[in-house]
Amino acid sequence: MRSIDDHGQLLLRSTDVPDLVPARRGGPLLQRVARDVLAPAQHSLTYGDRVRAARLTLPPDAVLCGTTAAWIHGVDQLGAAHPVEVGAQHGRRVRSVDGRTSRGRSFHPADVQDSAWGLVTTPARTAYDLARDPVLLRSVPRLDALVRVTPLAVADVWPVVERNPGARWITMVPRAFDLVDAGAESVRESMLRVLLALEGFPRLVAQHELHDLAGAFVARLDLANPELRVGVEYDGAYHLDTDQAVRDRVRRERVRANGWGLLVVDNTLFTQRGALFAAVAALFAQAQRARW
Repeated sequence: MRSIDDHGQLLLRSTDVPDLVPARRGGPLLQRVARDVLAPAQHSLTYGDRVRAARLTLPPDAVLCGTTAAWIHGVDQLGAAHPVEVGAQHGRRVRSVDGRTSRGRSFHPADVQDSAWGLVTTPARTAYDLARDPVLLRSVPRLDALVRVTPLAVADVWPVVERNPGARWITMVPRAFDLVDAGAESVRESMLRVLLALEGFPRLVAQHELHDLAGAFVARLDLANPELRVGVEYDGAYHLDTDQAVRDRVRRERVRANGWGLLVVDNTLFTQRGALFAAVAALFAQAQRARW
């Protein structure tokens, strides 16, 4: 779980600076983070600052949930402006104010744990809430990361499902977990894997280690289908570095020299879905022909 000590150290309650008139509290020296919570104007706010500021203004029984709970459990996918998700035990609603999104959810006692951040949903309940998102391209990358950074097992989520029969979008939970792969190392990598699975292509596994016939390590592939001997890699901004590009080229030549088909997907191809699916279809077709 993420330490609270690294966040919110520069926050002030308005009551800590009573001599400042309200107009000056929002002036050039201080910025408003949440209701009655301030920070030095020059301080670049982080998501952790916003979560800690929200906690300072919340009632003790408020529960940090959803994407905020995932962040507390160690998932790094949220920008500083992302809303803080809050619920309350017994379904009592907390007001949505100051970048705080209230969820009218009821939490079973087993689904909530105490933390340095106050009450937060357990990894299992957090996963359940994330999985009920109707958009799989959004939910699965978050679940990939949550499963990777916590000891959560998929089996841990089913008791939560059983405690919430008929909940909204509950049918999305098994669909989302069918696509989860804890090996995924980036959001785009997860999204690419989900996109291709939903399009009906053979399943790809994340971070597959390729070895040659002698057992020597050749490369680790972002996504791979070992049976068909094909790999798909996503090239983000990191791969634009000249030295990294040279290393990538050498590594990919080794992969192809070992009889594997390989497709490299950059941001342009990722956003052109028709071209992406055509390229992947050609990759698999070539692999199928090579088998015969």
